[in-house]
Amino acid sequence: MLTAPLTRWTLVVSGLLCHASFVHAQGKPIFPGAERLDSCTVDLPLTYRKKDEVRYMAAATALKEQELIYLRYHRKRKRATLQRVYVVAKHTNDGREYVFLEGTDSHHRVGTTTEVIFPAYRKKNERFYTAACFDAKLAANPDLRTVIFIPEQEKK
Repeated sequence: MLTAPLTRWTLVVSGLLCHASFVHAQGKPIFPGAERLDSCTVDLPLTYRKKDEVRYMAAATALKEQELIYLRYHRKRKRATLQRVYVVAKHTNDGREYVFLEGTDSHHRVGTTTEVIFPAYRKKNERFYTAACFDAKLAANPDLRTVIFIPEQEKK
C-alpha cells in the first residue's frame, strides 16, 4: 500500500525536475531586452568540451560562410560588446578537427595571416547570432543600443 503514494510522489518530483531543467535549458535572457534577439540566436556551444564537440563541429560545418555576431555581456558594467566573426572548422593532416573563430576582416583577406580566436565561450553571458538577422533586429529596436556597445568601425 505504501508504494502507490510513494510512486505518485516520485512522479511529481521527477516531473518538477524535468520542468526545471527544461526552463534552465531554454535559458533566460542575458540582459534586459535580449529576448528580442532570440530568433537570431545560433546554437554554437564553442566550449571545447568533449560533450559539446559533436554539436559545435556540426554547427561549424553548417555555418561555414555565414557572418556571425559574437556577443559578450559584462554583468558588472551592464554592457554588451560584439564582434563580427566567421566560424572555421579545420582538419589537420593527422585527422584531428578543430574549430575557431576568425574576424571578418581577416576572413576576407587572402594570403595573409589571419586573426584566430579561440573563445572561452560561456552560455551564461555569451551568445552567437546571425549577423543579418541581428542587424535587422537592432535597427528595429534602437533602445538595445543602450546596452550593446558597437565599435566605431561597425556603426553605419
